[in-house]
Amino acid sequence: DNDLSTLSATNSFSENGAKANGIAIDQGNNVFITGYATENTNTIPVTTGCYDQSHNGENDIFIIKLSPSLSGIFACTYLGGTQDETAMAIEIDAEGMIVVSGNTYSDDFPTTPGSYDETWDNTESSADGIISILDNDLTTLYRSTYFGVLDENDSVNDLLIAPDGKVFVCGGTSYDFPVPCNAIGSGGYGGIVAIFDKQLT
Repeated sequence: DNDLSTLSATNSFSENGAKANGIAIDQGNNVFITGYATENTNTIPVTTGCYDQSHNGENDIFIIKLSPSLSGIFACTYLGGTQDETAMAIEIDAEGMIVVSGNTYSDDFPTTPGSYDETWDNTESSADGIISILDNDLTTLYRSTYFGVLDENDSVNDLLIAPDGKVFVCGGTSYDFPVPCNAIGSGGYGGIVAIFDKQLT
């Protein structure tokens, strides 16, 4: 309830190394959770017809859609490449699309044609930020992009969606991240904020 005096519902949907980092609620009050599952996690309840039923590497992102009461699993999918991924944030746009962000160490993280950056810009010791959009039923990867620079650790730690559909992201980046001439800062390792259109181009 509103004064936090009553625990209305709980659900534990995995074990052995899964961690939830973000939560969002759609217009139907369905609850979406994202995070990561380690390679030792074998209990993520992926559903038939979801985007990816297979754990692909070391840590993989998971996204799960729960009923408003948390008692039912409507959909659940993995998202990742053959190395480490972590999801840090999740949002839902006005059309019900699911937007997640985080980072990856995989050169084969799934991206989509025409996105901002389809190519991993690192070695195995560095991470790129990622932003991905899936449909509400978690069956289709609608748009997906890397967001980072060569051989530096980048991560998209949080995001918001504006009323016009633009995707605002923030996180950490490297010293040579490109910034426009009218930016507040002139570069250097630290925080970054950016705006994408709804197509992530």
